[in-house]
Amino acid sequence: EKQLRDRLAYLIKTYNQPVIVEEFIAGREITAYVLQGNFTKIYFAEKVFNKPDQKYIFATFDDQWGECSSDKSTWPYTYAKYEDNLLKDYVKRAFDITDMQDYAKFDVRLDASGRYYFIDSNANPAFGPKELNTSMGLIIQELYGVPFGEILRRLINNTLGVNSESGISANGDTSTDLTTDPTVVTTNEQTPTDSQTPLTPPEV
Repeated sequence: EKQLRDRLAYLIKTYNQPVIVEEFIAGREITAYVLQGNFTKIYFAEKVFNKPDQKYIFATFDDQWGECSSDKSTWPYTYAKYEDNLLKDYVKRAFDITDMQDYAKFDVRLDASGRYYFIDSNANPAFGPKELNTSMGLIIQELYGVPFGEILRRLINNTLGVNSESGISANGDTSTDLTTDPTVVTTNEQTPTDSQTPLTPPEV
C-alpha cells in the first residue's frame, strides 16, 4: 500500500490531475477489430508476449510506441489468431452500445477462470497498413489476408451506404470502384480509458 500511495503522490504532483487506480487483470490479452458494413466483420488476435522473465505481462507504452526492428524475434509481442463465438457476441454488443461507426478496436483480458474483461474501447485506433506496424495491418492484413485496399473499400462503402458485395448504395445507385490507387492515411491512436468490468454469459 505504501508503494501505491507513493506512486499516486508522484503522478498527481507531476501531472496535476486526478489518477484512476484499477486492479491488474492477470491473464491473456486479446485484440478485437471491427469493420462495419452489410456484413460486419470481427477479427481477433491474441498478443503472444516475449517477456519470459517479467512478473506482470502486458503491453507497455514503450512496447506499443517504441522503435522496433524488422526482426520479429526481438519484438515484445507478436499476434496470433484467436477465435471465440462468445467473445464475438460481446464485441458486437460493445460496438453497438458505445454507438461506434465504421471501425473500432477493443482490448480484452482473459483471466485464468475464463472471464473476459474489456480494458479499452478505441473508436479511432491507429490506421494504416502493416508496413507501418499498425495493429490493424498486422492483424487484419497479415493474419487474415485482407489487403489494405480492401479495408479502405469496405470503410468508404460503409460510409456512403454502399453494399460492399453488390456495389449498390441504399438508394439504388451503382458505386464506383474505390479500390483503385487508394490513398493511405494514418492517424494517431488515442490514449485509452480503461473499464475493467467483467462480462459473464447471459443466463438461459
